[in-house]
Amino acid sequence: MDETSYYLPLYGVARLEKNGKILPIRRKSLAILYYLSLEGATRREQLAEMLWPHNKGNVNLRAEVYYLHKKFGLNLAQQPGLLTLPANVVLDISHQNGEALEGLEDISPDFDAWLTRKRFEIEFRQQPPVWQSSARRLINELPVPGLWILAGPIGSGKRRLARALAEELELPFIKGWRAGATGVVYLEEPLPAFEDINKPYDWPRVLVIAKPAFGEEPQLILQLRTVYPTERIRFLQVPKLSFSEASVFLKGLSFADASLYFIRSHGRDELLEEMVNAKHEMPLKYRALYKIEARRLRRKSRLALERISICPEKINANLARRMGSEEDLEELERRGWLVYDDGWRFADPIARRALEYDLPTGLKVQYHLRAADAWEQAGEPLLAAWHRLQAGSQEDLATLAARSGNHYAAAILSKSPGTRFSRKKFGKGQPLPLLEREVWGEGLEQYETAWLILRPEYAGETVWLEFEPLEDDSILHISGQLIVLAPLFGALQKHPPLVLHLGDIRFFLAPGKNEYQLPDGWLLPTEGEFKYDFFLPAGTLLAISSSASEIAAKITLHTYAISTTNNIKKVISIK
Repeated sequence: MDETSYYLPLYGVARLEKNGKILPIRRKSLAILYYLSLEGATRREQLAEMLWPHNKGNVNLRAEVYYLHKKFGLNLAQQPGLLTLPANVVLDISHQNGEALEGLEDISPDFDAWLTRKRFEIEFRQQPPVWQSSARRLINELPVPGLWILAGPIGSGKRRLARALAEELELPFIKGWRAGATGVVYLEEPLPAFEDINKPYDWPRVLVIAKPAFGEEPQLILQLRTVYPTERIRFLQVPKLSFSEASVFLKGLSFADASLYFIRSHGRDELLEEMVNAKHEMPLKYRALYKIEARRLRRKSRLALERISICPEKINANLARRMGSEEDLEELERRGWLVYDDGWRFADPIARRALEYDLPTGLKVQYHLRAADAWEQAGEPLLAAWHRLQAGSQEDLATLAARSGNHYAAAILSKSPGTRFSRKKFGKGQPLPLLEREVWGEGLEQYETAWLILRPEYAGETVWLEFEPLEDDSILHISGQLIVLAPLFGALQKHPPLVLHLGDIRFFLAPGKNEYQLPDGWLLPTEGEFKYDFFLPAGTLLAISSSASEIAAKITLHTYAISTTNNIKKVISIK
């Protein structure tokens, strides 16, 4: 840092710094410096009218200019009639912590209006406009004036969505409660007391409250619901980004890297952006945020939560009992950490990863061994062996899988040659149109010329992509990429990453060494880039499905007429 320069940090509390020290300075002098740093040379009259809305504005402005020159040696009056930021005053944009231009409020009404507009330009227009489409979809269903309550997990972009909604309404966006403020006022923790804002005549046009991700509903929201007109209240769940929307953060990354960040972020824009910037799937900032939230629990409940954080599987009563967490499940569910879904699981999988990440190695080993004992007692030797592996033990999973009757896991883990599927020679003719008939499920979207299946931890609803049957025999060409983030655990849970349905026959596209015939289908080894050709008889059902978690697939499908002369090749035949 140049010792002769003064610095104005753009983000965080507005201040003047030199040599890393904050200098004492009058507020309006500081406002003048920030204004000139962002707007450039400005007429004296314009600044005087903005900062002092009365007849003595020019006199007061001269006094501030003299003060800056006398105390700091800053000459703003370098041109007749204009004020200019001196060359040795630098706007520092390197540390983006906090809001832009914090602490410059209430200097004058006109300066406040400029401040609101400038914050919008800095914090919203410079951000990729990923929330614009969501804001446009939502805005017509939201009452104005109104009370909007935004719910969403940590890193989901509640503030950005509120700002985008304000822009759609063409209203000022104001962060924090200020009596008399008009526009969209956004409140987040720590929330003000109900008594401070319970003045209906003083409510802004829109009051937006960000509901905390954990804990019980805040008292402020409960009290506002008792006095605010019901027809003026809306609850909004912050939507996840699609991969297409998230691609603005993922430019320049390979599909493997981009899908990893997208899946591990669960489509949350702020978290995803932080991951990409930090080049890490669990940035330090978010680990700290989750630890702070966990500290709000009773110590006993927090320790119970940490113990089960090593379990990506659903937690039954026996497992919770063995982990010493059973007595705390009710409180953890009530406070938003767990949900019950045929067994307990983390409501926010990223919370599980964050808590697990920072566990000391010795405790991780201890907890994995407890979980292994619980699954052994429950008659699930493969899950028990997986936990022992995480604790550092050596396990022969292939033999265990074969003994357990988990044919899919046995095929994935086996090193034997397997059974090769039959192939026949066919020619590939003209392309045929392939039309979708049914499309549904979590994590499925069309992207450019491909279909994407992006399934995070606890992915939920099964993906199903079905096409209209073709009237004639044809050749199906399927290609793309498959990334399996947790291949072993997926195998133990008996969920192949992708299932290709051709009539009654199923092909499991999954990591593995060889093709295998299984009781309920065929395993086709697929990891990274893949391509397969199939003979598709006329009228045959063609569909792709996935019930797996933590997988990313990019799939392209083409169908071709049968040719007797051109492009003869061996293809997998289901006849």
